[in-house]
Parts: sequence; structure tokens; C-alpha cells
Amino acid sequence: KEQLGLSEKIIRQTIASASTEQKQRWFDLKPARAYEGFTALPTDDLAPRLQCLDKLGCLDAMEDKSVAETLLQNQVLTEQSPPGRRLLRDARPLHGLFFTGCSDPIRDTYESLVVLEKLGRLNQVDREACIAGILRFYSSEGRFVWPSNDPIRLFVGDARDTFAAFESLRILGALDRVKDLEKWQFRP
Repeated sequence: KEQLGLSEKIIRQTIASASTEQKQRWFDLKPARAYEGFTALPTDDLAPRLQCLDKLGCLDAMEDKSVAETLLQNQVLTEQSPPGRRLLRDARPLHGLFFTGCSDPIRDTYESLVVLEKLGRLNQVDREACIAGILRFYSSEGRFVWPSNDPIRLFVGDARDTFAAFESLRILGALDRVKDLEKWQFRP
């Protein structure tokens, strides 16, 4: 904070004096971006913002925490895609994961867990289903693979997926469930 010339007081005043529209752009989880006719929740933008607010000691300045309710509805716990997300012929492979952006459920899960953790709502996640969902795609040495017999590929299993899976398991307190964690590699 000091290196940037910011104080908690200045940050809090800026947030408090921001317009409703500005606060919605900064902290809202309303479906926004369209992908092939479907919407996405902007967790990829919100997660780092909340992490920054937390590091700056100003997370409590965010007044509207209803974003957690919206986000919790996007953990796949049935055989159908969450409302408004891309329709999948079979959502069962995603059981336990979060599907907010219509593309990569491993990264969606990580970003969702970050937001829910920062908002103090991690206890409302179906933790065991989420852990099982992440590990369902685990191959070895930090590799995550989408089944080759499925024509719709939802992630590529690159280093970003390895990082997202690692951090998700850390947030959930489940790194001990990975037997070869010391062999993990973060591949491009």
C-alpha cells in the first residue's frame, strides 16, 4: 500500500464514494460476457480484485456480498449445466466443479473458490464433490486431461490448469489427497 501511495482510508473512501455503476463494474457477478449465445460470470476479473482488496486490508469495504449467492449456484451438483451457462449434453463429468465461464471448469473452480474464500462463504461449497471433481481429471505429475472420447473439450490441461487445480486443492485443504504432489510440473 505504502509503495503505491495508498492508505486504507483512501481506498475505503474511493470505494464508498464510487457510484453504484462503478461498484457493479468492480465487484458484481452479473452475467456479462456472451459466448456463443451464453453468458459468463466474470470470476476471472473479480477473483484478483478481491485478492487485492484483501492484501490491502480493505476487503470489508465491499458492501454487497450477494455475489456469493450467485456463485454458489454455479457449482455443478446435478446432471444439468448451471442456469445461463453453456448447455452440455452431459454435465456429469463436471460434477462438483464450478462452471461460470462456459469454457474451462478447472479455472472457473479456482476463481470461484478464491471469491468464496474471500467472502467467507467457502463453508457453503460442497467440498467433497469439488475435490472429487478436480481429481477426476487428474492423470499424474500435475497433468489434467479431459477424456479423449468426449468430442467437446472443456480444458487443455496446460500450466494454468495445473496451477488452478493446485490452488483449488490448497484452498479446500486437500493437497494431501494427491499422492505424487512432489512430482508436479507446471508445463506450458
